[in-house]
Amino acid sequence: MGQFTDNPFSNKWIKTRMQKRYGDSIFIVSVCGRKDVVVDSHAASTLLVREKDKEKDKAANFDKEVIITAARLIANDIRRMDYDQNSFLDLPVLCVDTTASPIISKTTLSS
Repeated sequence: MGQFTDNPFSNKWIKTRMQKRYGDSIFIVSVCGRKDVVVDSHAASTLLVREKDKEKDKAANFDKEVIITAARLIANDIRRMDYDQNSFLDLPVLCVDTTASPIISKTTLSS
């Protein structure tokens, strides 16, 4: 039995030799059900950085999509509002707050 463990072509022997030769610059891992996948540490760190960047971009795109969707909903609500062009400028909605003057007033339009 001992003669087979020292076989120069066994998985254990090859892994040991690669670890001795390359040290910390490689990782031997199992990925997606595949055993003994050799990964270069520089390539692994590059892939991890790329995945992290993708997650950040995804989060930023999600925030952007939420804002765009909200803007579309607001625009749709505004389009559905009933208003008369003569009384349109009298709407209190055009005030920034209750103490401020209207953004657009009838006097500024008539002058």
